Amino acid sequence: MPCPFPPVRRLGALLALGFAVACGGAAPVATVPTPPASSAPPPEPPKASIDLEARDWGEVESPEFPLIVLLPQARSWEVDSGERNWLLLNHPRSDSSVRIRVWRAGRRARPADCRDQVALWLPALGQLTEDQRVADSHLSAPLGFVTSVELFAVPLSAPEETQEVEGRVHAFGAAPTRCFAVIFTTRAKGLGADRVVAERMGLWVDEALPHLRMRGIADRVQPEPLVPRPRPSPGP
Repeated sequence: MPCPFPPVRRLGALLALGFAVACGGAAPVATVPTPPASSAPPPEPPKASIDLEARDWGEVESPEFPLIVLLPQARSWEVDSGERNWLLLNHPRSDSSVRIRVWRAGRRARPADCRDQVALWLPALGQLTEDQRVADSHLSAPLGFVTSVELFAVPLSAPEETQEVEGRVHAFGAAPTRCFAVIFTTRAKGLGADRVVAERMGLWVDEALPHLRMRGIADRVQPEPLVPRPRPSPGP
């Protein structure tokens, strides 16, 4: 009959106490007194931090894709020059990223059609499950587009490990002959990681996505590709 093997995290403690792991009812080779229990509490894992705040907003755009996106802490985002098919921006401090793409579509394109196309380009979308879906919503931005938004929360850690969570906000917009996608991804690890990810996702949904706009004639006069611009002040 095979010998039951203790979990890895317990095996180290058993060996440290000098116990012999054996099958059946065999007596241990030596008896080692159990050390007194320590009164010191175990160290707490580090707390997750927001690291992406609603300040220093600025607009970014690409000469290849005419979609203008509003970003928090705009000057802290870095362009991934190795990505050829998307405008990919990374925010290292918060382990966040944004993918942006605009492409030609059919005259009767719908947001669902745009999503299906993105799923072919980014297979990770097909690995998300319905129990990871948090919410769905719709936007009327940019002007002339019908935009659907979906939110996912993906646990990355086992129950006994330090909590790590990935949050995803996908926006897919459709207009006659055009589609766009904006994919926001963020990760947090530590105590409260789920709350931190929820706050970042809320910031993106409430503050960034409603300000999506397509580049117009006035924007083409003096283009400023990939350079954050101050957030326009609200009208009276």
